[in-house]
Amino acid sequence: MKNGKANYAEHSRALERAITILDLFTFESPTWTVSRIAQASDRSLAATHRAVAALESAGYLERKADRGPLQLGLRLLQLGAIVSRRLDIAQAAADPLRRLVEELGDTATLLVPQEGGALCVARVEGSFPIRPHAVVVGERMAYHTGAMPLAIFAFLGEAERSAYLKRPLVRLTERTLTRPADIKRRAAEIRESGISLSFAEAVAGTAAAAAPIFGVDGTIAGAVGVTGIEARFERERQPLIIQALAAAAGGVSRQIGNQQPDLRPVAEH
Repeated sequence: MKNGKANYAEHSRALERAITILDLFTFESPTWTVSRIAQASDRSLAATHRAVAALESAGYLERKADRGPLQLGLRLLQLGAIVSRRLDIAQAAADPLRRLVEELGDTATLLVPQEGGALCVARVEGSFPIRPHAVVVGERMAYHTGAMPLAIFAFLGEAERSAYLKRPLVRLTERTLTRPADIKRRAAEIRESGISLSFAEAVAGTAAAAAPIFGVDGTIAGAVGVTGIEARFERERQPLIIQALAAAAGGVSRQIGNQQPDLRPVAEH
């Protein structure tokens, strides 16, 4: 047990040293030598060499020339692009989410794919007087728990879907899908129709509907959805919901660079 705690403490210190080093790089000071880093971070030269070597190996730092000063590596650019894409899609979805609320009255949200689930990055509160719980910004939903995360899950790569279904799948309500065969069947229906619909699969008494958003490369980039009480998602109102979601998702997809035709809305579920 003591060895485990000691290893954890050492790993934590190593991570802190790495973050301290990366934080030194700014627009004003874009390059650093190992000796300057050691001095600025108040670490020994040997310890700084080890930390820098690890960061170089991982691509977080690189040298402008052999044995030259260090600069931030391309791996950070890749990570920044992931964050930028998330911010871009949230900005692109701002007006479509507001229009969804104006048209439907139910709370509208934007989710993006994340490891093991879908992350809410934008939300516009509904205007209908009765508003049940809906996912909030910063909250993550497991992929199998309702219409919105399933709208993303359905369009992930087959390998990623299969890996997810091997995990323990939590049941949130009596209607949450937890059998892999049922989830696969639902995902196939979503890919066919372009619309995801669920009743009380995440929160009892709540229904949701969602449509997928695709990026410039045609891969899944997120989903727009609406959440409300089950009575507002009855069959006679579903065509209105589906048309509004398809238009919103298609509009966001085009704004982030996807030029494919609009998703075909299907009202029968």
